[in-house]
Amino acid sequence: MHTKTQILIRILLNRFHPKTSQEFLKGLPENEAKQIIGHQIITTDVDPIFVKPHEFLKEIHYSWVAPHVQQFPTHLQNLMVSALPNPLAASLKKYLNISDPSVFMPKPARAFFIRKLYDQVKQTEILSPAFLPKQDLSILLALSRREIIYLIDFLGLYDLAEELRHVVDKKSLQKVYACLDSKKIQFVRLCLHQKSRFIAAKMDLQKWKGESTELQRKIHQRGLYRLGKALSGTHSHFMWYLLRKLDIGRSAIIEKHYKLPSSPAVTSVLIQQVINVMNFLKPKSEM
Repeated sequence: MHTKTQILIRILLNRFHPKTSQEFLKGLPENEAKQIIGHQIITTDVDPIFVKPHEFLKEIHYSWVAPHVQQFPTHLQNLMVSALPNPLAASLKKYLNISDPSVFMPKPARAFFIRKLYDQVKQTEILSPAFLPKQDLSILLALSRREIIYLIDFLGLYDLAEELRHVVDKKSLQKVYACLDSKKIQFVRLCLHQKSRFIAAKMDLQKWKGESTELQRKIHQRGLYRLGKALSGTHSHFMWYLLRKLDIGRSAIIEKHYKLPSSPAVTSVLIQQVINVMNFLKPKSEM
């Protein structure tokens, strides 16, 4: 029995026979019944099964979509991109150097191209996020691309704070703080007042030449590392969605560290750091 069929049966049982599901499953082979029960799904909502291709593509970074568009003949690429929602369409036109103006097309034609691209981008075995087991960092999929990138920047500040613990020269400290906005300075100072629970390799600030962009890059790289390690052991389908929210470059770094072996103790510390950053960045109105 296909996984999606198992999930649909489980949802229908949740919806119509929550207390007598075992009775209904007796008519199935024992192994199939166990597989259905094995899906830890409590929802009764079947809507996530019916994916809207244009909504799905909105959540995918254009760098993941571009290779699929390039598989089409050149004269069809502008039609394909024109059918897509913005800002995805605008980003693809720029990335693929498509100079032709966007083409207006009837709704059925637009739906055809969107469906064609969706079928290429979406892997059939990947389950909807709604059907994945709840995890400590499931909330990451609810964040926008910009919010995730901002989160990564703040995760990297843990490494910066650890480095600053050993800097005594005031001018050097001022030079670092001059590269940070007030919110990041506030977070660094918060980290400095906490005991270090995970120390990564040194950032080698003594080799830093004082350029703000270089420091921001170092911080961001460290944030990618921490996020990747925090996601160690996360469901592969969850990772599929999360990585495609970001560009291919950032995703490759996160995936590299996600796949490397990590001790549960380290993962637990880093998960908490991700949660701490999200709580710190959360607007006061939501607290």
